Amino acid sequence: MKVVSISKKKQPAAGALRMTGTVLLILSLLLLTWLLPWQGSKGWLLHADNYGAGFRISAYLVRGCSGLVTAGVLLYLLRKDLIAAVLGTVSGVTVLAVLLRAMQIAEERGWSGRTEASFGLQAATVWRNGLAPSFATVVLLLLLALTRYFSLSERALRQQKRDAKERAENASAPSILDSGTDRSA
Repeated sequence: MKVVSISKKKQPAAGALRMTGTVLLILSLLLLTWLLPWQGSKGWLLHADNYGAGFRISAYLVRGCSGLVTAGVLLYLLRKDLIAAVLGTVSGVTVLAVLLRAMQIAEERGWSGRTEASFGLQAATVWRNGLAPSFATVVLLLLLALTRYFSLSERALRQQKRDAKERAENASAPSILDSGTDRSA
């Protein structure tokens, strides 16, 4: 099977686009995955006595998932694209489930924001506005990891590695009868 080699010189726009995406991924990780969700979960932890024990668990889940997204981004930077995509998906779905459950509880109980910035807004709206932007990081991670994983150059590289491994496994072993030393002397 002939392996097609794709050089980066033929795809300068793709390299620049991937670099821009990586920079955006790191910025969104810092701003949208750490700053906003941690502030929202901080409020849940501070008011856990009023909200209930479930919100304390939810706050820790959101913070843990921020760590998982960070691990996914680090794996992406280490070129472990498939694992990074799975980790990003798992953590994104978990944060989404926590957010939807918290919003449902807030709407059922009719909670509203009490701070100046959120005065007049329902608590569910405040939480949605605070946690929903964190999904931009997950979407960027999935987009970058999967496009690189399924790119022609990465497929060719994986095929070359498989072929080299197969050649190494199928290589004939040295003969034990013809050791190259004469013992009859």
